[in-house]
Amino acid sequence: MHDSMKYWQITEDKDIIHWNFIGQKRRYSTSRMQNFSNCLKKAVCMIDKKIAGNGFELSIIVCDKDTIRAMKKEYFNIDRETDVIALSMLEGEYNQFCGSMIGDIYICHDVIKENAVSWTVDQELAFVLIHGLLHIFSYSDIKPEDKKKMFKFQKKIFDKCYKDIR
Repeated sequence: MHDSMKYWQITEDKDIIHWNFIGQKRRYSTSRMQNFSNCLKKAVCMIDKKIAGNGFELSIIVCDKDTIRAMKKEYFNIDRETDVIALSMLEGEYNQFCGSMIGDIYICHDVIKENAVSWTVDQELAFVLIHGLLHIFSYSDIKPEDKKKMFKFQKKIFDKCYKDIR
């Protein structure tokens, strides 16, 4: 565990969402994390009712620009900052060992804040978290036609779920 990691867990029913803050102060209040967690739980229901019905665990890791840049380089061989990186545990060789854990969403608050030019930081954060969640469920935005489909579904989920955050 990182020496400056802060950790909070939001639990409701069978669903658990872990919030981790690496190398920085906690940026969100408990009620704000709860609101974003509720948004994500509704999003999971829209994406995959079976997983939503069985309960799931998800980790949200808030990190700095250096950490997310290093991850982008390590996992995607691209040397630049990004707002979100999602690591799915629903597929691949280790998924059988993960139980109800569906994945990790790494977000960089500073990049999200910089990208929030046409709406609020909370709206951008919700949009990015939903984007990361879609990647966990194998949605891709590499090909233009896949990107169009993914962003359309992302917007639909956002429109339905964001009202819980306001």
